[in-house]
Amino acid sequence: MTSPQDSPNPNNTHVAAATESGVDEETPLLVAETETETQPSDNNKPAPALNHRRRRRVVLFIFLIYFLLEFTAGLFIPGYYAILEERICHDAYSSSPAGEKDCKSPEVQGKIAALRGWQTTLEAIPGLVASVPFGILSDKWGRHRVLALAFIGGTLNTAWQIFVISARDICPVELVLLSPIFGLIGGGPAVIMAMIYTSLADIVPAESRANVFLQLTSLFIISDIASGPLAGLIMTKSIWAVVWLSLGLLCLDMFLAFCCPDTLSLVEKTSSQPQPISNGGHSATNGGDTTLEDDHHQTASSSPVRESLHRARKSLAEAWSFLSGHWHLLVLMLCFVFVVLSRLVQDMLLQYTTKRYNWSWGRASVLLTVRSVTMLVTLIVILPALSRFLTTRLRMSAVRKDLWIARATGIAGIVGALLIALAAKAPVLIIGLVVFAFNGGMAAVIRSLLSSLVEPHHFGTLNSLIGVLEMVGLMVAAPSLFQSLKLGLEMGGAWIGLPFFIAAGMISVSTFIIWFFPVREKDKVGEADD
Repeated sequence: MTSPQDSPNPNNTHVAAATESGVDEETPLLVAETETETQPSDNNKPAPALNHRRRRRVVLFIFLIYFLLEFTAGLFIPGYYAILEERICHDAYSSSPAGEKDCKSPEVQGKIAALRGWQTTLEAIPGLVASVPFGILSDKWGRHRVLALAFIGGTLNTAWQIFVISARDICPVELVLLSPIFGLIGGGPAVIMAMIYTSLADIVPAESRANVFLQLTSLFIISDIASGPLAGLIMTKSIWAVVWLSLGLLCLDMFLAFCCPDTLSLVEKTSSQPQPISNGGHSATNGGDTTLEDDHHQTASSSPVRESLHRARKSLAEAWSFLSGHWHLLVLMLCFVFVVLSRLVQDMLLQYTTKRYNWSWGRASVLLTVRSVTMLVTLIVILPALSRFLTTRLRMSAVRKDLWIARATGIAGIVGALLIALAAKAPVLIIGLVVFAFNGGMAAVIRSLLSSLVEPHHFGTLNSLIGVLEMVGLMVAAPSLFQSLKLGLEMGGAWIGLPFFIAAGMISVSTFIIWFFPVREKDKVGEADD
């Protein structure tokens, strides 16, 4: 089971949604600390006048679904990999005496890394293929039905993985790589996140969406903080107990998804005026590129597949037109992708910790809660305070402020990754985790910087390009990064931290670009076009 929040796609980034909800280049990055002013554009139209109390109930219900999903993933992942390790170890030493089994050997750990790398790549495919068709279908069929369908696929995905690792005498462990096929039922984690963001965008007024999306991100971190220690506690008694508990909670969450109110019908009932409909967490207007009337005309006259092809052709044409005169922005986009890919090594922290310190998976999951706590403090305290200091005390512009925050978080990422890679003792690892957690805001800051350099009517194209680059980068880089973990395990010694050396290199490239990238605040992409 892959946490939807860990699936790189344009829907997972609350800053993108906030940007398209009326936050412009003069708005501080952490809008929770400031008041935003909406502009009279299509993507800033307020949501229909839905009863405040009812809207609050629906938002809280969606928050419950999201929290339970992320909490379940936090429970499942350490238990699943502990059982996967045991299964691979059993297969590798099936003919050896019990006392000679070494489940932390490079052979066993290398195979786990290889399986995880390919599974990460394969799980990105359903989201890449199915997100647009299911987004179109949600405009016709309702958000809640597509959300429920995606939960069915996710539950079957998880159930298949559990079946394979438990059926030692029937299934080779490599069959876990077939689990992403079930993502085609509903589109997988990418569509789940898309429907969650879209449902919230349907009913939350534009001036409040950024705050709601930030709350959603905080909710993810809180679920991570809560699930880690609980998983560790349960695993001291039974590893299988935490896996079965996770599957049960996932089934409960699927039931809640079926019961979720359809926000699209709520919008239609409360307003006769056309409203922007999000697809994958973004406004369907794409910053003014298209209108809802156009979407309804297209979806009413063609099938989701044909409409998907039509939108894909149109998006490619817009992307080429956008990039043809602004190739310098592609450098910043690639910089953003490097940062996102460097964060993929966080998925290796559990395995890295269990191998390097010969810890149990449960103990490692408890330790890594340190990272989640630091990320939460960074998000709600440190970055807002730094943002306020730079804008009020030093009187920096929004662009200049984002540049310096990106540089600072980049340096923190480099130092943190190197500390983790060289951490021969657990206390050094803890310090590295704390420092590395400050890098969590770098991707958001770079996206904010990119948004500050383009006109609002290019926001949709910009975020679409970033999303595609993320997805393609993930599919290409995931096997290589996990292979570097396998190679480091085989080399031994300090080389066990090889993936984190690579992450430090990626962040270094991005920080170098950010440090020397020439930014002229008054020259925004698109002004010449107008």
